[in-house]
This record gives sequence, structure tokens and C-alpha cells, in this order.
Amino acid sequence: MAIDRREARAAKRADLSGSGPTLHERPPARFPGATARFALLGEVLLIGLLVTLVSLPLVTFPAALAAGIRHLRRYIAAEASPLFAFWRDLRAALAGGLVVGVIALVLTAILLLDVDLADSGLLPGGAAIAIFGWVGLAAVGVSLLAAAGAWSPEPHKGRASASRGFGAEPQTGRASASRGFGAEPHTGRASASRGFGAEPHKGRASASRGFGAEPHTGWRGAVRSVPRTLRGDIPGTLYFAATAVFVVVLTWALPPLIIPALGCAALAAVAIPARARRTRA
Repeated sequence: MAIDRREARAAKRADLSGSGPTLHERPPARFPGATARFALLGEVLLIGLLVTLVSLPLVTFPAALAAGIRHLRRYIAAEASPLFAFWRDLRAALAGGLVVGVIALVLTAILLLDVDLADSGLLPGGAAIAIFGWVGLAAVGVSLLAAAGAWSPEPHKGRASASRGFGAEPQTGRASASRGFGAEPHTGRASASRGFGAEPHKGRASASRGFGAEPHTGWRGAVRSVPRTLRGDIPGTLYFAATAVFVVVLTWALPPLIIPALGCAALAAVAIPARARRTRA
């Protein structure tokens, strides 16, 4: 009887993790890679460590965070997520990410100086100035999280996007991935994995972009999308702000906690845009 129970528990674990046969018919999980929670925790800690190490020069933080977010997005989608893909994304994000990092660093230094001067009592209306400084710092953190979450590598000129499928022809604009047999090329953003004869979906981007990310945005497109994203999702903006405060508080309380804090921030940047939302009838 004990052996049967152990076998039943092992079969249930294999069913839930996806490593074994399914025991019951059910719809596929929305985030199949997140079903093994302990493994997800390990992946979050690993990404937190990598983001922390790469961010030591400070100006590399946006690129490191964007690469970490894309890695976790692939992981929870149960897509291939080897570490070399993280480094590949990091290399692609560094060029524009350094510019974003320098701007963010300068703004943060100015706002911190503003808060310090306000607390010193040397400026009239110090309380209002301090509030402005803290709100500005929160805005910088929220914008960095949103931009890093929206970033994806820009396509190389003269090359169609990868994984088009065997024998596919290059397309004008952004080529879709894995179009499926017999699909016609479409100008602009074509949806991926459409299957045989499927029509393009308006506003839908190609596959493998993960949850809530735009295809081939680059840093310029990612930064430009931040105001629209934040205005269109006020609760999500508050979640981003809470995430930024969470990272700062944990790091202030115990500096080594920045490793899990940054890993959790990368996971939050994946989960917040992809969360279920209530729709008004």
C-alpha cells in the first residue's frame, strides 16, 4: 500500500511538472514553465545573480534587466531558455541600453541630490521638494522596469527573422516566425504559428515574443511605449512602483538581498503585463 501511494504521488508530480504522462484531461496551463515552483524560484535567483553581476558598472543595469526579463519570459512559457540566450540578449541590449543607463543614472543622481538638499533644510519648502524627489525616483524605477520589459532585439538589416520555417521566403518589414505550411507573407507584423491558410491578426505580433512584449522594439521603441503602457494600465503602474520600492527596501535592509530582489523584479516585469484583468461588460 505504501509503495502504491508513493507511486501515485510520483505520478502526480510528473503530471503537474510535465515530465510524465498526464493523469487527467485538462486545458493546457497558461504558464507551463511555472508549474514547478521550486525550479522557478531557482531560476529567479539565478537571474537575480546574473543581473546583479552585470549591473555592477551601474550603466549596464537596463540591458541586464531586459535580458533577465526575456529569459524568465521564455522560461515560464516552457520555451527553450539556455543561459547562452541570456548572454545573446545582453549583447544585443548593451548598445542602446548603455544610453538608457547613463540617462537613468544622471536622473537618479540629480533626484537624490534634490532629496538630500531638501532634508538639509537649506532650501525653502524642503518637504515639497523632497516629495518631488521621491516621486521622481519612483517614476525612474517604474519607467526602467516597463522599458526593460518591453525591449526586444531589433532585426538585422537584410535578414528575415529567425525560425521562419524550411523554405520560407524573406518578407517585407518584420517577418513572422514559424508561419506554418502554406502561409502567405504579410507586410508589417504578421502573427506567428498561424497554421495553414490562417489570416494575419491586426495588432498581433510574431511568436516567441513572450507575454506582453512587442516584437523587435529595440530601446527606442521600448522607451517610447512606456507612457502609453503606463497610462493604459494604472493598476499595473502601481504594481511596478511597488516592485521598485520592494527592491530598494530589501537592498537598504540587507545589501546581499539585492540578488533575489532583482530576480523578483524581473519576474514581476513578466507577470504584471500578463496578469488576468477584469473587463467591464
